[in-house]
Amino acid sequence: MSSARTGPLLPVRNRTESFWLTQRDKELCNARTTAALPKTADVVVIGSGLSGAMTSYLILEEARAKGMKLNVVMLEADETCGSSTARNGEPA
Repeated sequence: MSSARTGPLLPVRNRTESFWLTQRDKELCNARTTAALPKTADVVVIGSGLSGAMTSYLILEEARAKGMKLNVVMLEADETCGSSTARNGEPA
């Protein structure tokens, strides 16, 4: 059976709007901190939901506590905390 869907699968179009995103933060909405992706990274985190954001934070805090500087890159296909985290709290 073939799929008629074409184009990227993410972000999902016409999804249920989250209560948490009814008043979007203008700085986080479609945020991008660099013009292009870095060529290298010490850590790459996929997703900016609760799990991805907390993982990034804890990695950076641990490195800072040890006097290390890490290059952490977080990749997100949609808005920051805008997918499943926004709709159901992303159980950890």
